[in-house]
Amino acid sequence: KRRACFAFEKFSLKRAQGIKLLFENQISEFPTTNGVVDVFPDFVDGSAFYNLDEQKVILLAGFPFYIKGVDVLIAAFRELAHRYPDWSVKILGFYPDKSLLKDAIDGCEQIEIHEPVDHSQMPYHIGTCAVLVLPSRTEAMGRVLLEAAAASKARIGSRVGGIPTVINDGEDGVLVEPEDIDDLRDKLEDLMNSSVKRARYGEKANERYRIEFSMEKYLERTVSFYDAVLGAS
Repeated sequence: KRRACFAFEKFSLKRAQGIKLLFENQISEFPTTNGVVDVFPDFVDGSAFYNLDEQKVILLAGFPFYIKGVDVLIAAFRELAHRYPDWSVKILGFYPDKSLLKDAIDGCEQIEIHEPVDHSQMPYHIGTCAVLVLPSRTEAMGRVLLEAAAASKARIGSRVGGIPTVINDGEDGVLVEPEDIDDLRDKLEDLMNSSVKRARYGEKANERYRIEFSMEKYLERTVSFYDAVLGAS
């Protein structure tokens, strides 16, 4: 199936008149296309997301376990948990087999496995967290990162795929090296210790969301892309 998918993608991309990417080099493993290529983020509706009363909760929303780097966050937080008994981690996602989660958590009572919720409930979970973390091993963009930006939340994401296109490291969030437990632990602790820094990152993220990731901006980029494709036809 993997070989068949790759062959189909190669066939389609080579003949496409227009290709819209989420980040540079997203299709670097495929032959160069003669079509128009543009790079801009998908639209993520953040209109329902607000900064609610902050709880000392670190939220990871997503699955599957390995791709989202759930094990990396658990390992990083377990090294901090005993020093921060009032903080917790909430892992929210579809995990029908929780054995990997439970093995990684290894009895740490400050790490909660939350059952998946309807998307309509995500504004509450994101709006009440202190930090949203997405330590993925691979990621096209990270929808929850933009929802957290709309909610003015501090964010930590891996320096992979399209995540660096939605987090400016040290300005509106923090980037960590993928699979680097020590890096995540240190940068997570830095945010846990500073409500001022969390608020500053959150405000900057919200400001950038409203300017760069709005519906108006997305429509502008999309129309420009279509115009370029049709003009080259």
